Amino acid sequence: MKKNRIFGAMGDIDDRHIERFAEIESEILKKGAARIKRRVLLSLIAAVLSTAILCGAFAVLSIGKDGEEEPSERPVIKIDSDVAFYEAEDVASVFDGPAVDSVKTNAYVTIDAPSLDELDIIPVPEEEYLTTYRKREVDKAFDPIGFSLDVKRIASRFATASGKEINEPDTEFESDRYSGDYYSGECENEDYRLRFLQSPTVFKAFIYPQMQKNGEQYNFPPIVLDGMTLSVDQRQSDEEIIESLSEIKESLFEVFGAEFSDTKVVRNYGSYTENGVESLSIYLYNESDNPINPYVLVPHSDYIQIYFDNVQNYSGDVVSDGVLTNCDVSYVEHRVDVKKSYVAEASVKIISLEEAEEMLYNGYVFGGHSCKLCMEAQEEISFEDYDAVGLSYVCGEGDDALVIPFYTFYQKIGKCKNGNFTYAKTYVSAVKVSGLEEHFDMQTKEHKSQFTENFTK
Repeated sequence: MKKNRIFGAMGDIDDRHIERFAEIESEILKKGAARIKRRVLLSLIAAVLSTAILCGAFAVLSIGKDGEEEPSERPVIKIDSDVAFYEAEDVASVFDGPAVDSVKTNAYVTIDAPSLDELDIIPVPEEEYLTTYRKREVDKAFDPIGFSLDVKRIASRFATASGKEINEPDTEFESDRYSGDYYSGECENEDYRLRFLQSPTVFKAFIYPQMQKNGEQYNFPPIVLDGMTLSVDQRQSDEEIIESLSEIKESLFEVFGAEFSDTKVVRNYGSYTENGVESLSIYLYNESDNPINPYVLVPHSDYIQIYFDNVQNYSGDVVSDGVLTNCDVSYVEHRVDVKKSYVAEASVKIISLEEAEEMLYNGYVFGGHSCKLCMEAQEEISFEDYDAVGLSYVCGEGDDALVIPFYTFYQKIGKCKNGNFTYAKTYVSAVKVSGLEEHFDMQTKEHKSQFTENFTK
């Protein structure tokens, strides 16, 4: 066994962890912690380092016949609630990517619903510890031949299930500043359009009904598979909707060549339509494919989404307070192992609800750009008597992005013209965070600096 391989494996220990442990030790000692705490902490550090070395050595021993090293798991660090393993800047970074709940806000997002019971609130779990993760970008080469074969298979299966011939799909390589490099494909007939995309890490397939004109009216035909119309009755409970789709989902499994054991219903209300939901999504997925799946609305693993639209854009659109048939279907397949791209980092004791409330009342909340000046631009809302609280994981974007749990607080703030209520939703870190005051002050200073610079140009 070569020395450089052992030290290379030891290099998998994140320097940030070692530095942070040194800071934690120093903070505890400064606070006059008992000697026993110091011994326990030093023992923990030694155990983590030893485990990492053993894992590294095991990675060296598990070199395959082709000479490539198999990826080794990092040791999961256990952190108690009285220790701040993350800084406010780390926590805020998870909101740097696409906006949470599709709205980039300062202190809170707004959600419309007929009542508090209609909000999709994920309950706070009973577990004392939750795991934080790092989202690793796993390199994957493009597979244009495999992509072309997948496109043809899905198109052929859909033609069979829908009973309608579809033209030969075309595939091509594309690149743009927003999506980067990817392969795309498309085919259609008079009723449906199929679109396909392949990035280095994800394959996606979409089925859209073609918009049709009947006289002066426009509408979309329903998707019919094996003689069954894809539809839901929004008046039914989630359990009843899931049961009503039990037969047609088998046709979807056949079309996409994938099968899932779990189903989730997500209802989206708004201030526009007076006929129930504005949209309703059904996700077919495997909850066990990613440990954060129970704590997010959209699965972070492979899934089929059936999206029902109930918003009137054209004079002939179907708008209903009962059965919905205006829908499209998408299939998402990760080309990398999701369990390897979400690497467990720490097992963290979540802070108590009382501690989270104190952060909430002090304004240490997340959910977007957190400059106090911008937060003050929003309508001031008091969360002192919040209506509900839940928990959700939020994922950052890009390599080494943090995946962390948050308390989510909800407060009713108004009423819509269509009768729905508007709720404010804000995020408080569910794990101990250091540097909160400094972080928010720095956000304000940076905002002032940028404002002055732009104003003087």
